[in-house]
Amino acid sequence: MKKAISIMLVVLMVFGLAACNGKKDPDPETKETIKIAVIDAFTGDKAVNGQYSKEGIELALAEINEKGVLGRQVELIYEDGQGKETETTNAFQKVTAEHKLDAVILDKYSSDVLAVEQFVAENGLPTFCQGSSIKIEGSSTKNLYSTRRSDAGAGGSVVAFIKEQGVKKVAILHSPDALGQSMGKVVVDGLAKIGVEVVSDQQFANEDQNFTNYIAKVLASGCDCFVAIAQTTHSAQIMIAAQEAGLSQGDNAILCIGNSAFVQQSSIQNALEASNNWYACTAFSPTISLEPTASWIKKYNDTYGRLPDMTSACMYDSLKMLAYAMEQAGSTDPEKVNAAIQAITDFKGVVASYGYQGNPMMSKAEYVCHIEDQKSIVKQIVYAE
Repeated sequence: MKKAISIMLVVLMVFGLAACNGKKDPDPETKETIKIAVIDAFTGDKAVNGQYSKEGIELALAEINEKGVLGRQVELIYEDGQGKETETTNAFQKVTAEHKLDAVILDKYSSDVLAVEQFVAENGLPTFCQGSSIKIEGSSTKNLYSTRRSDAGAGGSVVAFIKEQGVKKVAILHSPDALGQSMGKVVVDGLAKIGVEVVSDQQFANEDQNFTNYIAKVLASGCDCFVAIAQTTHSAQIMIAAQEAGLSQGDNAILCIGNSAFVQQSSIQNALEASNNWYACTAFSPTISLEPTASWIKKYNDTYGRLPDMTSACMYDSLKMLAYAMEQAGSTDPEKVNAAIQAITDFKGVVASYGYQGNPMMSKAEYVCHIEDQKSIVKQIVYAE
């Protein structure tokens, strides 16, 4: 009987040890990966931008995982939003339902960001985006952040640059989305304040592929400056149409200024020589010579065999800032990480220096660039007030 009891005790001990060895660590955060969803355009007509985004964030991921965050590895979960509002909303709901996420990073399309803003607010996860809409700047969603200045800042920079050039008459062509609507209004209002006349103000349609008629109206307006506001899917087409009409190049060329899309690598590659002589206000240029940006640009080029785009750099900074905030918080708890992000005053990124200023827009600077020999050359740095 005693022998049987002894055998039973041994068996129980073995099973007990096995059960203990099979249990998860009481602190699973030391073992499980930190999961961050990345929603961007990975298919469709905006997939080129999505690829730049992926390259930038993968570069940050490799650096971060050399040491880890809070002793853990970071895992990126990609979802395709195609750069469209409905698809981005579906992607956001899908990835947040299927995974226990620690954070989310969204694309640069403001309309997409605004489409999912309600869901971002509801789940409370730290969420970075690359959007620049004034509506994003005015958002009351406390867990939403952007690596950009708002269109109000960029639009104000365009107006200031126009004033410096002594322009008298301006023609404007803008997209129908959140970018075009908001930045276009800032430019129109700003020009009125400095006494510059807007002689033509046109809005194109999303489905437009031919801009010849729009450019003809710009020429007929008698303007001495042309301001174009569009996404990368249309910016190259606008620059090509402007070149063909002799608007941006040639003896009768006038001052042509675009938003950040006009100096992105994908736009320049599509427009080729038609991109030359355009100016733009942008968050980033691959010709920046200041450190640490210049060294990062070289590393990116060495890694991927091409220069980075704005979205590459913004995505890189988004993941780096999230990792920094988690380390500062000592946790991946959303409330603690959000508090750590909002405590940032001077985080040095490759796009800009970042600091929380009471609204989602974290960037403190942008650049005025000029395209020369199909390269965007930085002419001025504009600091946020």
